[in-house]
Amino acid sequence: MDSKYSFQNEWKNYRDQVYPGGTSDLQNKECNQAFFAGALSLLVRMEEVSMLPGAEAIAALHAIRSEIIQVNRERAALGQARN
Repeated sequence: MDSKYSFQNEWKNYRDQVYPGGTSDLQNKECNQAFFAGALSLLVRMEEVSMLPGAEAIAALHAIRSEIIQVNRERAALGQARN
């Protein structure tokens, strides 16, 4: 698979940003599993949204995007406070 589409690269970028000092092997494994569970969940949701009529699909994508951005902002704020 072309590396520009690799979620493994996304995982590594995320891990390195959130845990710049590294993690234990166990924490790395558990975080990796959670990351990919989230990726799978989003993929399944995107497949469901792709079946909706145009306006409904756009509204659903907007709602999903807004939720993810908000959660990420909160996560980033916690990470900055920790560092």
